Parts: sequence; structure tokens; C-alpha cells
Amino acid sequence: MSKAHEEGGDLVSSERLASALMSLGIAEPTDEAEIEPTTYKATLRSPQASEWKDAMHREWQALVENHTFDIVPLQNISTHGPIADTMEAPIGCKWIYKRKVNPDGST
Repeated sequence: MSKAHEEGGDLVSSERLASALMSLGIAEPTDEAEIEPTTYKATLRSPQASEWKDAMHREWQALVENHTFDIVPLQNISTHGPIADTMEAPIGCKWIYKRKVNPDGST
């Protein structure tokens, strides 16, 4: 966990950070198409929303076809002590959005 999070601070999105750096004259404005989204909602607002959705669909299909995981029901865990039974915690996941850049700089 980050120090800012532990101390109750807010984490800054890449869009807000870029905006702040530009306002200070530290960074140059970039083409909005070059910004990689950090959340699913950001992909939907992106000018390339359809391309991101297609890429996510292809990635999901590959995970399913390669039997990367099995979906199973959560189990009760027997515990000894004041709490009788608890449920297993599911494993979380997160999409990471990165553009693949060729050696010549094209995407």
C-alpha cells in the first residue's frame, strides 16, 4: 500500500498528473490518443474505445481458450475460535492497458 494511501491521501490519476505538469510548464501537451487509459471507464471515454474493447475481447478469448483458469464456487472454511465459518476470498484481477509499440515507433 502506498504511503499516500496509508496516510489518507488521494492517489492522482495519470490524466490529472499530466494536466498538473502541463500547467506548471514541466510537460508538453500530448495527443489524447497517446494516453493509455488506467481504468475500464477511461477506455470507454477514449477516442479508441472500440479498439480497446476489441483488444479486451481478444485477450479474454485467449485466456478462456488456453484454460488459464477455472471458475469454481467459493468454499466455506472451517475455523476454530470465535468465528465458526467464513467464506474464501475470491482472487481479484485488473486490466492493464498498454499500447504495443514497434521498433519504428508505430503502434
